Amino acid sequence: MKNYVFWCGVCNIVIFIVLVVLSILVIINIFEDFIVRVVLIILSFFLCGYVEEKIISKYVNGFIEHLKNKL
Repeated sequence: MKNYVFWCGVCNIVIFIVLVVLSILVIINIFEDFIVRVVLIILSFFLCGYVEEKIISKYVNGFIEHLKNKL
């Protein structure tokens, strides 16, 4: 069971990092003003955390559960 919790945590952190990096790239490419970029990057950090925790983590944890049952 401990290994399952570890892999769920690792996968959720990786997904969160990917979401943050993608949102930062989009913000940097769309907006020119430095202050707007900073504010949006800070907001996107929290938004990505919320989306990952409330929406995506269910699917990631289910996928890890599926892999655990197959192996």
